Amino acid sequence: MALDEIMKISEAEELAKKSTQEAAAQAKDLIRQAEAAGEALLSETRAASAAQAKVWMTEAEQAAAVRAEEIDRQAQAVCQDISQRARERLSAAADFIVQRIVSVPWPS
Repeated sequence: MALDEIMKISEAEELAKKSTQEAAAQAKDLIRQAEAAGEALLSETRAASAAQAKVWMTEAEQAAAVRAEEIDRQAQAVCQDISQRARERLSAAADFIVQRIVSVPWPS
């Protein structure tokens, strides 16, 4: 009877050892699968982030171009205003210069 009990104990130990090994193998497989899924998700997230950044950059460039055109139009309007005022004052400035020159006595 003692031999039967020793055999049962040995079988139970062997079964426990196999179960432990199978559980360890399953755990390693689950870890590998989780790592692969994590890397795939990370890759997808990076690609989505890059695409979104590209969209945002395009939108920002378009907004900057619109703003640059607006600033350019404003600058051109200011320049035209300054030129117009200068043209309007040109005759008066020329008259002023002529008066100053004429009123200066010539050395004799």
